[in-house]
Amino acid sequence: MADGKVVNVSQTNHPGLSRALKGGTSNYGIAIHFRMNTLPGGDFWGGQVFYNMSTAITLQPLPQILTSKGAKNGGNVLGFTREDGNVVNAILTTYWNDAADDDRVHGESQRLIQEAQKMAKKAKVNIRALYLNYAAKWQDPIGGYGEDEVQFLKEMSTKYDPNGVFQNGIPGGYKVSGKNGSG
Repeated sequence: MADGKVVNVSQTNHPGLSRALKGGTSNYGIAIHFRMNTLPGGDFWGGQVFYNMSTAITLQPLPQILTSKGAKNGGNVLGFTREDGNVVNAILTTYWNDAADDDRVHGESQRLIQEAQKMAKKAKVNIRALYLNYAAKWQDPIGGYGEDEVQFLKEMSTKYDPNGVFQNGIPGGYKVSGKNGSG
């Protein structure tokens, strides 16, 4: 906690803080231990392959079964609802060698993302949530959770960190106060 205390947070012990931690980034403290429910799985493989590419678009499915099970286990603040159905997280990654191109590449990437969001809204498939680990500095992933969730996060911040230690004294991350720690 902001005052140095170590607390055990769960659905039954500090349930509001438990929910806020599920998407609240560096706004509440430092988690040093996690207990997670897992599902049995079969064989799998993984790894990384790098090609000489300049851009990549990654699609990460978020099936409704995951969001509905999450809601049954205390929920989170990401703002997903059962009505959203199946969701796909699209991640645009760009690579370039010359720092002189930074502004141009960032500008074109921003334009492409904004155009894709317009198309999604027009097709009525836009979800306002942004995955904060991949958000750009110009985006507002916490605001994408929705007004009610942002208000809840602010209330939890005031309750558990009344002096604003994690809002003002800890660098990095998106802050519920609206201050962009680093993005």
